[in-house]
Amino acid sequence: MEISKESWAKYVETMAAINKKANRIMQAYIDKNGYEDRKKLIERAYQISSIYGEANGSLACQMYDEIARLQGAHVPNAEMADTANYGEVAKAVQGTMINQNSTVPGTVERLTKQVGADTMLKNAKRDGAEWAWIPGGSETCAFCIALASQGWMPASRAQVHGSHASHIHANCKCEFAIRFDKKSNVEGYDPDHYYDMYYNASSSKDSKKKINALRRNLNELRRHKDGSKVKITEQAIQKVKRAGTKSMSNEEIEKVYEMHKMILRISKEENNSNEVAMILSSEREILGPQLGNQYSVDIERNIEIFHELLNSPKGSVILAHNHPGLSYYSMNDIQEFLTYPAIKTMTIVTNQGKTFFITKSSYYDEIKAKKIYNETIRKVANKRAKFTKNVDLEKEAVKVFFETIGVMIEKG
Repeated sequence: MEISKESWAKYVETMAAINKKANRIMQAYIDKNGYEDRKKLIERAYQISSIYGEANGSLACQMYDEIARLQGAHVPNAEMADTANYGEVAKAVQGTMINQNSTVPGTVERLTKQVGADTMLKNAKRDGAEWAWIPGGSETCAFCIALASQGWMPASRAQVHGSHASHIHANCKCEFAIRFDKKSNVEGYDPDHYYDMYYNASSSKDSKKKINALRRNLNELRRHKDGSKVKITEQAIQKVKRAGTKSMSNEEIEKVYEMHKMILRISKEENNSNEVAMILSSEREILGPQLGNQYSVDIERNIEIFHELLNSPKGSVILAHNHPGLSYYSMNDIQEFLTYPAIKTMTIVTNQGKTFFITKSSYYDEIKAKKIYNETIRKVANKRAKFTKNVDLEKEAVKVFFETIGVMIEKG
């Protein structure tokens, strides 16, 4: 039995929405009342983490019971883990304020998320199930990748601190999945892929050094902007050319041209010149937009786009987005390009109207591509000293990567 990407993504997004709401409510309290009355601050943090922690834990119970039902496991209904008690909340908030007051909302978000993770582990241990840490979101941290690289494990071997999962943090969409047999999985979860990223990050055998090296490598590859954000002008929108790849029909070229101009227009008027993504569907309809920030856009947050990417035929969708810093493809773009077989072509339109296209050719090899992606991360780190600018280093890595896996690169 396999949990579909779509079903898992809905679960993860709902959990993340609960966590973020707790964060926002705590922030709203602080904006109104400040930090001076610490007792009232802790009381409010306790209230919020209890209410939204229960919501998080309840949803985890529902997912646990549904997985058990689908896998034919005859186990008792899931029991929710305890929310953080007053003492735990007080300790967490006071510890946070020693370093930086502004991270108190993030602490409340973490305490909320903790209940869902603890609920999964509590019941998995009770029932002798296995667990895996499934990465989520557009930028998974190094520690979560290292944890995901361990694959499926008995719940008895989970990393815990007391009764709590020990690695939970805010701004994270990773979640525990559980299974009752050796065959079930979450669609797309590939622990070997994450193990390669972790193992090849450093030649050291020390896990902390490997995680730190992986963190540096990921940060290096995520710096994909040439410079500061360029504000979109009307002239830039008018400069966009009708262009495409050799495999595109005239209709597709016209649709992509329309889409590029729409992206810049929406970015300019509705998103402060930040990233915007849209797709040309398999039925040749323009879908979106999904708005992002200066450095990224999470297309999985748009249900319409996400559904199309999951359910469209292989090589039938064109994904387009803008780069506010006028840059080339990033390693984050590559990861997205590899993740969805439905994507045939990915385009960039910069905030000055310049366009780039990459297309999977007839000799594109998906398995080979993922392997080379992991190797590229390691090679980029090793070649860092040969380049004066990080962006030049990444451009070289991306160019070599595309040429190796069978991707055609064209400029508009």
